[in-house]
Amino acid sequence: MKFRKTAPFFIVLLLLLSACGSSKPELSDEMVEQIVHDLIERASASASSVSEADNENVSVTDNDVDNNDRKKSESSETEDEDIEKGDPEDSSESTEQSVKKDTNYDESPVSDADPQESEAVISDEEIALRTEQAIQSGLNVLSGSLIICDWDSLLTLQGHPPGDALRQNLVPEPDTYYILQLKEPQAIDLMSSDGTMRYGRECTMIDLGSINGTDLQNGDYAVVAFDPNDGCFPSDVSLPLGEPSLFDYELLAVRH
Repeated sequence: MKFRKTAPFFIVLLLLLSACGSSKPELSDEMVEQIVHDLIERASASASSVSEADNENVSVTDNDVDNNDRKKSESSETEDEDIEKGDPEDSSESTEQSVKKDTNYDESPVSDADPQESEAVISDEEIALRTEQAIQSGLNVLSGSLIICDWDSLLTLQGHPPGDALRQNLVPEPDTYYILQLKEPQAIDLMSSDGTMRYGRECTMIDLGSINGTDLQNGDYAVVAFDPNDGCFPSDVSLPLGEPSLFDYELLAVRH
């Protein structure tokens, strides 16, 4: 590297020396010595510059090495800290597994069963007792099966299937009916629809009006109690035909 940059000066020096040794010198000895002296100084200066540049390159390279070593050291320290700290999620899972193992944790699913469904079925003796108490309080008591149906199904239930002549005089209604169909006909006392009098009549079913606030379902066996003033017999052609309807009642017992 140094030889390549100083070679032109030595070539000039050789040419000058050759010229001095020729038969026709054009330069004096003093001039040649001066030129040689200048060339030597330039060569020395050039060599010094080359040496300084090489030293700078070496210094830069050393700095790069030091920086890389420093980065590797910092990265290693960070990884060591992460290993010491550990993953909090993994630690949490490990803790939960340890708790389950130490406390014999029960992983069986929680039951969503309705408490009412788990209760024992009400006995006949209990139903008889509640019925007797209601009657002694002046209430009417009826028992039977709940039927939830529409206008068409209710007419069929009462013996008037599709095509029956009676249907021609009735206007279909979009209502849903909650009918308690009695086991056997039963005489009860109720008010007339205009509220002017109360009288007794035998019925085979009764319209509950609604089942809101109860756990009644279609097909359930139910026992209901009601005050004579809380229902009426019909005075017009309304469903259920000729059967009473209730405004309010108390559910004494139910069997699903």
